Amino acid sequence: VEAAHDASITFFEEEFNSFGIQPNIKVTNLATTLATFNPFSQTSDATFTLTNNGFVTVDVVADVSGTFVVKNTLINNKSLTAGNYTKTQEPTLSWNGKDSSGNVLPNGNYFFRAIAKASSTGTTLNVTSLPVAVSAQTTLSLTTFTATPTSFDPSPSGSNEDLTTTYTLATPA
Repeated sequence: VEAAHDASITFFEEEFNSFGIQPNIKVTNLATTLATFNPFSQTSDATFTLTNNGFVTVDVVADVSGTFVVKNTLINNKSLTAGNYTKTQEPTLSWNGKDSSGNVLPNGNYFFRAIAKASSTGTTLNVTSLPVAVSAQTTLSLTTFTATPTSFDPSPSGSNEDLTTTYTLATPA
């Protein structure tokens, strides 16, 4: 069962076009599914609405001593038309709990952050952030494994003995 939460924080900056009119480009309704990475739920999926055509960046950031540090960029300054976006329209809105180098991020608090601009090099018009807590189950590692008998042949011409396995699982230190 996936639950969505929407507790976004929105900041606005001003940008005016050559006619002195501020473009109305905002990312609204930012929401995500819970980030409980396990065999049944491999991703946390973001959704949002873009009010007008614009350039959008969606990334996953961590708050490190009051500074946002980008961990993974899902959409990078991409030209999008106004509308609703899910992983169906933008498959990269599905985050797998890893940083941009493919390393699994530790459990903790992160933010999905969406940035909207009128042009690819323009001033940021809107920044919306949504906190997401990552609480993945601890990965177990196989520490010992034995099989008896040591050679086993399940083929019709084999001895067809029972195979007994013994293993030990441990949590990483």
